[in-house]
Amino acid sequence: LARPPVAPPVLWDDGYEPGGPRARLVRRLVLSAGVVIGLAGAGLSGFRLAERAASPELVPPPQVAKAVAAPVDSAPPRDTLPPPVERPAPHRPPRAAPAPARHPAVLAPGRLFVGATPWGEVQVDGRAVGHTPLVALPIAAGWRQLRIERDGFAPFERRIQVAPGEDVRLTDIVLSLH
Repeated sequence: LARPPVAPPVLWDDGYEPGGPRARLVRRLVLSAGVVIGLAGAGLSGFRLAERAASPELVPPPQVAKAVAAPVDSAPPRDTLPPPVERPAPHRPPRAAPAPARHPAVLAPGRLFVGATPWGEVQVDGRAVGHTPLVALPIAAGWRQLRIERDGFAPFERRIQVAPGEDVRLTDIVLSLH
């Protein structure tokens, strides 16, 4: 006995929408109207912001409005003013030729190597530069303040001098507990 062919069960139907075609039309119209209103509002607010940024003189501050409204005494006519006084220019000695411009010598940076147990945050002259271990960190020549911090440990501080092109190695630092 052969069984009659049976259609497979439909688990999902993309064409089905509850309420029929009229409900589908109303839903699409409401969604379209919402999108149009949102876009119009965004465009209007952007236009107003651009207009306000372009011309701040449109709205005078309250002090200016009061000053304009107050009566102002008129200045005397121009022909009654005394003539301007012309004074001779003071005598100035001639300037010496400017000295040739000196260009500051550019010093090669040094390199800093720092290792600490346990690791900590490294600061050079109050500016955070990273965590230990630091390898070949370029650092400007001169005197520098080095500080290593880690929660629960006393901070390590040392003033170091870096010569141009010199490698400064501080690799035996052990942070002590508070």
